[in-house]
Amino acid sequence: MGLALVAIPLGWMRVDGEKEDVAIWEETLSGDPEAASGITVQVASHWDRHLLWNTEYTIGEVGEARSDFTFSSKRVEWERKARRAARMDFEYGTEFGTGEGYQYNGISLESMPGLPYPEAVRAVAERAGAAGEYEETVRIGEYYEYYPVFFEISGTSVTYQGDYGDETAFLTELFHIGTAQDCLELQLEKRGAGAVTSLSGQKIGRPGDIVIADASAFGKAGAYYAFSCADAETGARVDRGENAGIFYLPFEQEKYDICVDLGQMKKVCDLPEDTAPAEMLLDEERGCLYMAARGRNDYELLVYSLDQGTPALTQQVALGQGRLCRPEDGEEEGIYLADTDVALELAPATFCAMSREEGGLLMTWSDNGFSFMTEEDGEYGLWCSGQFPEQPEEEYVGTGGGGWVCNHMFPIERACLFDGERLVLAAFEDWDSLNVLLAVYDRDGNLYSGRCLQTEEPVIDTWDKILPQGKDHETWLWGRLTDEYGSMGPEGVRPLELQSR
Repeated sequence: MGLALVAIPLGWMRVDGEKEDVAIWEETLSGDPEAASGITVQVASHWDRHLLWNTEYTIGEVGEARSDFTFSSKRVEWERKARRAARMDFEYGTEFGTGEGYQYNGISLESMPGLPYPEAVRAVAERAGAAGEYEETVRIGEYYEYYPVFFEISGTSVTYQGDYGDETAFLTELFHIGTAQDCLELQLEKRGAGAVTSLSGQKIGRPGDIVIADASAFGKAGAYYAFSCADAETGARVDRGENAGIFYLPFEQEKYDICVDLGQMKKVCDLPEDTAPAEMLLDEERGCLYMAARGRNDYELLVYSLDQGTPALTQQVALGQGRLCRPEDGEEEGIYLADTDVALELAPATFCAMSREEGGLLMTWSDNGFSFMTEEDGEYGLWCSGQFPEQPEEEYVGTGGGGWVCNHMFPIERACLFDGERLVLAAFEDWDSLNVLLAVYDRDGNLYSGRCLQTEEPVIDTWDKILPQGKDHETWLWGRLTDEYGSMGPEGVRPLELQSR
């Protein structure tokens, strides 16, 4: 007992004395580490929201990292704030069917709630026999000139004014997306006196299905919304006679939510030919609206000036991501590697984000591609574009990669530093890691890329490890699986930052 009384204080003193001793290992992946001279990486981390570290390390410096430690007896809470966004979609899905509950007493098509394409379904049911199974393919255009659509706002509480049916009819007419030669395959089953006991169907696009490519940006008193139709496989713009363009929706900002009348939405600007919106960013102070859009052979930055709220296109600049393009006239349909006749089976990388950074605009893609745009004399130009490095697959340990879950952190969450001569980009290398991937670029391309490692050996038990501040295991996994984390982030804390000394 006497030894224990002595050992406990000594042990505590030893642990307490090492609480700020954080070691960093550098690993060069490519290039010259001198290119990163003077760059300081700052990482804010925590364990179970009680133990908190703020660590910084300057690339190339010899010695341990500098770290401040804080203990909180109460678990620290970080608010996750959703980004406001508006989206439109087709009111009815591509496939539908009745539930089990309808299969015993027969379906009343007149009273069935949410019946997809009700006019077409009822017409087919009337033509079907009194009993048995029946199948028919009909052209949607015989019953609907335009696809019924719905519109919703996320990331904030919303009060919608007006009748839902009236608003749906108004938006369907406003956007008027033509049904063209698309068809419905319908399967019905009847029995007894002719009551429908089951119903299923699917939409068939000819020659290919379409999706809605859209983007939105919110201001203090209203939102800008842009849309066009796009090919479901390639993302390239297609023409369905739709009223593609930029629209404006005013709203009233109340204490906890916004009040919206969808009937007040109006078109304010057309889109350039062959462009499909990917992302928008509004700068009300400068009177500018920025749009990243997919063009025919490359993504583009569209810059609009806002004169009394009406967008006027002033610039259209390529983003240097023309690795994939649509075939030219006479070539077989497909996706081709730029400047070659090699057809690819995989769809092109999708656009992820556009952000305002100190000194320019940063765009990212799902395959770690990026473009950085700078402004000079009122004109935007491409400063550089490239590919951010990724952790080698054979070294991957964690829960973020593999399967359908994206294992790239950089397109979603990253740090950026631009000093006029160097562009420095950094991101945690994995969903559950404090290790940082860092890359330095000039106008001509990559100068250096490397890893800053805080752990010598991989930790297999991801439920008991130190994580970046603002994240914990439960919400991190939930955000990852629901694909909501890309538009959400911890408020009041940035787990990864860069500084130049």
